[in-house]
Amino acid sequence: MHAPTTARNAPEPTVCNGLPEQRRGCVMDPRPTGRPQRHATNDDDAHAIRRVIHAQSDAIRRKDADAVMACNAPRMRSFGIVAPLRRLDAASVRERLQHWFATFAGPLGCEVRETQISCIGNTACARFLQRFSGVNVSGVPIDLWVRVTMGLRRIDGRWLVAHEHLSDPLDPGAMPARDPN
Repeated sequence: MHAPTTARNAPEPTVCNGLPEQRRGCVMDPRPTGRPQRHATNDDDAHAIRRVIHAQSDAIRRKDADAVMACNAPRMRSFGIVAPLRRLDAASVRERLQHWFATFAGPLGCEVRETQISCIGNTACARFLQRFSGVNVSGVPIDLWVRVTMGLRRIDGRWLVAHEHLSDPLDPGAMPARDPN
């Protein structure tokens, strides 16, 4: 057994001071001061989570909804950028994926950048930027960057996506003016 180390590109998990001690993402230091210690992300866990993220991206490029869903926990939650903004079951996530894939006339690009991973026990958080590119069925080129936050759980020894949140950067200057009345 090796000692946990901080994974590359993964900042240390933050201690949330507003939560009770057992929920802060920290353990009590056995020294008499009782100061909290931060958990480090195990390299093996970080690599396994990166494999899940990249397996999901590969499946998106292939437009393979079943392979994307294989990366997800059975009761995963998804909060996306296309209405409805929340999907609370795997069937609705799969249905939305299949519909989205069908909107692309040809290949679908999917790129992941700036991945950060934090793990504590059987729970992890991954944050990254994801780029989708291609041409839609109307012939319009698509090139979209989104921010992704994933909550993962280790279930039966496998890391699976239990919570997914995508957000699209908003340019308020490009928004149309609205009637205040």
